[in-house]
Amino acid sequence: MPNWIIEFVIIPIITGLFTSLLFLSLLSRIRPQIEISENIARVKSKKYPGKHAYVIKVVNKSKRAAIDVQARFAYVKDKIVPDGTIKRITDFKLEKDTQFEIPGFDKNEPDASNFRFLTYDDIEEQWDNGKAFMLFVLYAKDSFTGFGKVVSRRYYLKRVNLKDGTFKIGPSADIV
Repeated sequence: MPNWIIEFVIIPIITGLFTSLLFLSLLSRIRPQIEISENIARVKSKKYPGKHAYVIKVVNKSKRAAIDVQARFAYVKDKIVPDGTIKRITDFKLEKDTQFEIPGFDKNEPDASNFRFLTYDDIEEQWDNGKAFMLFVLYAKDSFTGFGKVVSRRYYLKRVNLKDGTFKIGPSADIV
């Protein structure tokens, strides 16, 4: 093989592939930093008098916006079948299960970086404190890189994870 092919074709191709892989591996580490509240807030419903709304707060801790946000809230319970157990999943209808953007954290606007997902379904009716649990799953992409991340939170005990009140304003997930 002629020397010029190695010097001007093969080495630049290998160098280009290596730097591209290095760049993509560094870029793939930049993903949304999403935090899901440890508890579910139970508030009186304004939309349906006499009922409750159940709220889960999500906070974007990264400096960049989280985009294409999708959420799912479900009740997961073991079901015994002939060969063992499987997970039986019952979805709750979220009032809004997608959000185009959750802005990144900004000290000047601390409440802008969070979003509250809520359901009017009676989750307490199905929630027993056995081996079953509530599961909230969220998928979001980073607005700069486009790389996505899935985060989830499990809520096991009703007496611990379900609290009356509303979430504090700002990035806190405390219920008052």
